[in-house]
Amino acid sequence: MRHAAGITVVADTTGRLLLLRRSRQVPKSGLWACPAGRLDRGEKPLDAAVREFREETGYEGPMRVEYVGAQRERKRVFHHFVGNVPNEFRPRLNWENDRAGWFAPGRLPEPLHGGMLPLLRAW
Repeated sequence: MRHAAGITVVADTTGRLLLLRRSRQVPKSGLWACPAGRLDRGEKPLDAAVREFREETGYEGPMRVEYVGAQRERKRVFHHFVGNVPNEFRPRLNWENDRAGWFAPGRLPEPLHGGMLPLLRAW
């Protein structure tokens, strides 16, 4: 079974979520999702989620993180976390994403990655 992890980040000052649009260089391109990726060998889900978030956004500031739960699909388990940062920031995207935006919970961009809705409902 493969494990992956990601963080949906919320800015404390605005309550808006940071979502990234997947680039053409990755599977499921064009979909909006939270920063996420596979766990490295021996890595814990929290460590992987934070690492992926920092790699995909360039953010190095303070963040509080809470575990939301795991979602199983076929041969994969996705561990979802919610992170709170003090303020919205401008992400420095890597090659995995081509756009970023801060969105109100009731005004999310489309198309969303299929795994996002159950995770957002659980949160």
